[in-house]
Amino acid sequence: MRVSRGLIAIVVLGVLLWMVWSRLRIIIFIPITGWQAFIFFVIVAGALFLAIDHWLNGSGKS
Repeated sequence: MRVSRGLIAIVVLGVLLWMVWSRLRIIIFIPITGWQAFIFFVIVAGALFLAIDHWLNGSGKS
């Protein structure tokens, strides 16, 4: 069973936002600029997306 990439992306972004929101006090104590936070968010979201996509859909080789 293949899972839609859009659904995976929504789940990844939701999990990532939850992780950031639950640890907001750490982000406040670490001084980073907006673009650094954006780059970190994009990298983590991309890594989670690829990991979950591979886990759910496999490598495509059967």
